[in-house]
Amino acid sequence: MSRVTAVARIHERLYRTTNVGTVDLAAYLGDICEDFVGLAPQYQVKYEAERPIPITTDRAVQVALLVTELVTNAAKHAYPEGEEGPIFVSLSHTDSDTIKISIRDRGAGLPATFDEAQGAGLGMRIVRALITQTGAKLSIHRHQPGAEFVIEFSSQPEAPAHPQ
Repeated sequence: MSRVTAVARIHERLYRTTNVGTVDLAAYLGDICEDFVGLAPQYQVKYEAERPIPITTDRAVQVALLVTELVTNAAKHAYPEGEEGPIFVSLSHTDSDTIKISIRDRGAGLPATFDEAQGAGLGMRIVRALITQTGAKLSIHRHQPGAEFVIEFSSQPEAPAHPQ
């Protein structure tokens, strides 16, 4: 449901603007995080963004789906057996071209055997595919308590490779 909502949100934003090629990623992700409150009220998704970040619409959808998967994974795995807890999502522009998104929880933490490259669950398979599509870099940090997934990517889409 959250994946569908993420895509629906971009359509809603596009209907309100004359520029369909670009969207404000900060506001878009803010809407997505608000939607989690309705979908899973037991989790407090706390969102912060430094400033508006214009980004191409296609790229924004990919990033929103990636954030949706990571927040959903945190909700499912960080707080087992119906526990309540916060999930923090932060967005920043680290330099002229790099965007950084952090998804952090204060839950149970990652199992000692967790390996993002080998994770067989649907959520991690989708995350890996979206990381590849966006050309992003994913880093994972273990905290006491909890875990943090950090995504860094260029605000500009990479040019497609041309066949030789």
